[in-house]
Amino acid sequence: MHFIMQYCRRTIKRYPKVFLRATGLIIFITLMSAFIPYGTRAFLERVIAEAHYGYAALGICAFAIYLMLKTLVDIRWYRLLDELGGLCITDLSTELETALGETFQSNIDAEGCGKIKHTMYADVLDVFRVIGHHIPTLLGSVAVIAASLLLAAFYDLALMLFILGALALGTLISVAGKKMIALKAGNTNLKLKAHHTLCDQYVDSIPLVQTNPVLPYFKSRTEESIRDFITTSQKEDGVQVFWTEAVSHYNTLFRLALSTLLALPAAGGSIVNLVFFITLADIIMSEGQKSQLLIQQIIRAQVSFENVDRLLHLPKRQGAVTLSRVSEITFEGVHFSYQENSSAVLQNVSCALHSGDNIRLTGMNGSGKSTFIKLLSGIYKPQKGSLMLNGKPIGTYSLKSLQEQILILGQDEILLNEPLPAYLETVCGSSFDREKGKEILRFTDLDKEDIVITNNGLSLSAGQRKKLLLSKLLLCWENASVIILDEPEAGLDKAMFQKYIDFLRRMFAAHSKIIITIAHTIDSELPFDRILHFEGGKMTEVQKI
Repeated sequence: MHFIMQYCRRTIKRYPKVFLRATGLIIFITLMSAFIPYGTRAFLERVIAEAHYGYAALGICAFAIYLMLKTLVDIRWYRLLDELGGLCITDLSTELETALGETFQSNIDAEGCGKIKHTMYADVLDVFRVIGHHIPTLLGSVAVIAASLLLAAFYDLALMLFILGALALGTLISVAGKKMIALKAGNTNLKLKAHHTLCDQYVDSIPLVQTNPVLPYFKSRTEESIRDFITTSQKEDGVQVFWTEAVSHYNTLFRLALSTLLALPAAGGSIVNLVFFITLADIIMSEGQKSQLLIQQIIRAQVSFENVDRLLHLPKRQGAVTLSRVSEITFEGVHFSYQENSSAVLQNVSCALHSGDNIRLTGMNGSGKSTFIKLLSGIYKPQKGSLMLNGKPIGTYSLKSLQEQILILGQDEILLNEPLPAYLETVCGSSFDREKGKEILRFTDLDKEDIVITNNGLSLSAGQRKKLLLSKLLLCWENASVIILDEPEAGLDKAMFQKYIDFLRRMFAAHSKIIITIAHTIDSELPFDRILHFEGGKMTEVQKI
């Protein structure tokens, strides 16, 4: 419960006004709930004294209006809880996005994308339900129970203790029943999964069945599997019906016992007492069952809080130092592998890159070129050796500085689902100029209004994707000091390819940036200063022009 209480305190601290409004409203709702049995008692006493049908009808109408008002207050209560929960879920979602965006990719890999997606959606929703609904509702139910017990004690302490004891015993019976039902349900699910596995095995073995006399084997195993499942399911149904009926019968017996006690001459045999205490008992038992269910849901959500907290506290990969310009990049004895105890993707890589270097990376797929770029961009860190920018470890600099100074155009870059101008404005950040953006979209023949990115860029043709990446380069290259191009020319038509080559020649001629190009088809088109070749995780400088 540590994480649950920690996040509850955090929410209260961040949004005290909403919490105080919710607290005041639940106190008001508690008083309204407690008034129902009290008002019922006062109403019945007055009806018996007046013995008038008109008065009785007027009182019932008044109760109807009161209950409607209570419903409206309850609606306001739940809307307030949704508001508090919405603030909580917004905080958690955006903080998770920040934590994941600022950590090393190796931490993302260790968690697994599937698990992270589940945490960002399902676990965050569980946290929202607990903080925004379950805990406030539980507090409200406890408050209603306490107020009802105090009201009962005011009129008859002995009957209040009887109701309290019945509530405790009923809770124990309900808890025991739920545990037994959950145990049997788990066994049934295991049998069902076993049958599902057998179905998969049969479908995978159909070629074997069609060519060998093994069909009787599968039919026999299927009959046995279904028999085990049905037998286990029958046991579960028996346990579920028994405990469900036990709780229902217990509530019936409790009402009967309470009614009997109130009907005895020693209790006065009062119809007013009978209705009053039965109404109180119904409220207490109902809120008690609701509280028990809420407690179980809160306990089950503990793992969701743990998952969210673990992601929120992933280590940050970057520091806070501002990087105004990259003039030197130094790899010194860098080793890297994606998984522990696996072979190194990069082995003892050492090199120094300086402003004005136009570098071409060569090598087969899987030779280490892309990993070299991932280390340089900071999303992974070397497991051995050092990577320095301007003589300082890359982790020293702020993430914002790296994103501004290192411009990467990857051939598999994921695109945002936006119209093209909005996409460029988002990815270019402070480098974006609206009028220049329009001009560049015309230059790359992407200025048509019907072109909208959907499905993370899959709606665009290969040529359109490459032109969009080229547009990004044309908009952002001047402010960056390191430019990394991962085959952006592939897929361009002949006219656009020539425009791209002409632009790169002008950019190369500036001799004020570190330009790294992964290319296989334009080696004779551009004046590279250096060629770094990767093979088997090792890097060698094979040629210097």
